[in-house]
Amino acid sequence: MTRLVSSSTKKWASVTLREAGWAPLLVLLVYVLAAGVFDLFAVFPRLDFPMHFAGGLAAAYFISRGLRAGWRLWDRPAAGARAETAIVLLLTLAVALLWELAEFSSDSLFGTNEQLGMDDTVRDILAGMLGALIFVALPSVYSRQNP
Repeated sequence: MTRLVSSSTKKWASVTLREAGWAPLLVLLVYVLAAGVFDLFAVFPRLDFPMHFAGGLAAAYFISRGLRAGWRLWDRPAAGARAETAIVLLLTLAVALLWELAEFSSDSLFGTNEQLGMDDTVRDILAGMLGALIFVALPSVYSRQNP
């Protein structure tokens, strides 16, 4: 019988989750508590932007750590800084789009009210991408100041 997942892939997933899994889980936990337990989005509607910003930041961190863990474990040369930045930003955009698709699906299937229109959806995606942009920009600023 053929194995569907190699041991190196399992090790990569384990390392990535151990090193960076806390970030998206923390954002998700805060979201569940804020929305489901305390209903804070009804009281503070502007909380939506920082949550999506934090989600983009966490996703970019997780993706970046996953890339680096893969290069280490599979003994591959790391991509250049520009290539890594592009990969992190594009995959974070994919995460943001999937999140918005999940919100749309929730509204359609379960009658929730997660999406408040096109402006809300685009603002959410932009907030996530801003978080990712901050993530990829900060290491560059730090490395230029501390050669």
